[in-house]
Amino acid sequence: MPYPVVLKSQVHAGERRSLGGIKFVENTIDAVAAAQAIFNLPIKDEYPEVLLAEAKYNANQELYLAVVLDPIVRRPVLLGSAQGGIDTEAAMTRMQQVVVSQQFSPFYARRLMVKIGLEGKLIELVSNIVEKCINYL
Repeated sequence: MPYPVVLKSQVHAGERRSLGGIKFVENTIDAVAAAQAIFNLPIKDEYPEVLLAEAKYNANQELYLAVVLDPIVRRPVLLGSAQGGIDTEAAMTRMQQVVVSQQFSPFYARRLMVKIGLEGKLIELVSNIVEKCINYL
């Protein structure tokens, strides 16, 4: 993976960046130091067991997407917001959802993309990502 890289603490809590759980690094020495710092950093009383490392990039837009299993209706629920990125708490206030009420089809993913306000080619591109997530369930 080429540098620069972003390291992210994988904990079940928001506000990771403001609490020090996300670090941008330019080389291997800085990555090792940042990883050690993040592993020893409790975020809302939780220490990470895993870090996510990914190439740093400049995005035109960030989305929030998730596929969860609703324990009450026992069906997958697609969640999405056109506001993604660091402030997931703000994204939650604009969260759209689509309950997969029958056998999954691409219709459900496209429906979510329209609900969050995507247009044109983005509907198909992002729907394909959601479809791949469903296939892992």
